[in-house]
Amino acid sequence: MVKSAERAIRILETVAQFSAGLTHTEISHSLHIPSGSLTPLLTTLSQLGYLSLQPSTKRYLLSTGVLSLTRRYQEGLDIVRMGEPFLIRLVEMTGEASAITIENGNRSTVVAKVNARLPLSPSLNLGDSAPLYAGASGRIYLASRSNEEINRYLSTVPLKPFTAKTPTDPDLIRKQLAAIRGGALSCSREHIFEGVSAIAAPIRDFTGKIVATFIISAPTTRLGPEKEKVVKNALREVSEEFSDMLGFNRDPGRVRLQSSKEDSVYGGAKSKARNPKFETMPDYQNSNGPSKAR
Repeated sequence: MVKSAERAIRILETVAQFSAGLTHTEISHSLHIPSGSLTPLLTTLSQLGYLSLQPSTKRYLLSTGVLSLTRRYQEGLDIVRMGEPFLIRLVEMTGEASAITIENGNRSTVVAKVNARLPLSPSLNLGDSAPLYAGASGRIYLASRSNEEINRYLSTVPLKPFTAKTPTDPDLIRKQLAAIRGGALSCSREHIFEGVSAIAAPIRDFTGKIVATFIISAPTTRLGPEKEKVVKNALREVSEEFSDMLGFNRDPGRVRLQSSKEDSVYGGAKSKARNPKFETMPDYQNSNGPSKAR
């Protein structure tokens, strides 16, 4: 990399870490760039709109040019297409149906899917949706809202049951949301369809926002303790890798949970089963029917 280009990038990365900005001297000391070399770099970055100098404090802050780049990056993201290899991996690791969902108003909608390799598996229908309180993926989106928004949602949305096990008690739902906020994966045990369970994990972008979820759906009879461990490990690993690819800066002290080959039901590429088929919908229109992925 050209030295000046490398320095310019390092300057932006360093200034971004300090909300109050940095002075010329602080940047120079932090990056070990001589003052004479630093001045033209700061001038150029300011002229291009990536930095701004606050006259009262003499501190440099990130400016609107960075925001413009961020907006263009967001507009260029295609979560569904980028998630295709990750969905296929989930099926290879677990043998079960996997899907990507997005938040669509007060519902969670399936926008991409790979069906299961195992027989007697619940089907996934593109465009199907379910209310946020009822399913595994929906509760992840609900948990990301503020307490005020959650209370308003629970007091205004009819919490009707789909099965005898659908959570409809606001206090119980709040406890489930608190567990998700604490880092637990979201689980649905026959909350929408009898005999069908699901587990979901969040997908975060570079801002930390939850932009989608991965969800694995399986017959409840097949999702015992050992299989549940396999599914959760796979979801954590794949969702963290995808979030990392989208630029999410997780806690550097956190250890990523890896799924071992022994935990995998099918051993990934070594499986003799046919290659899973990736399917996605042309647009993200809402549907009134609940999906068995939930």
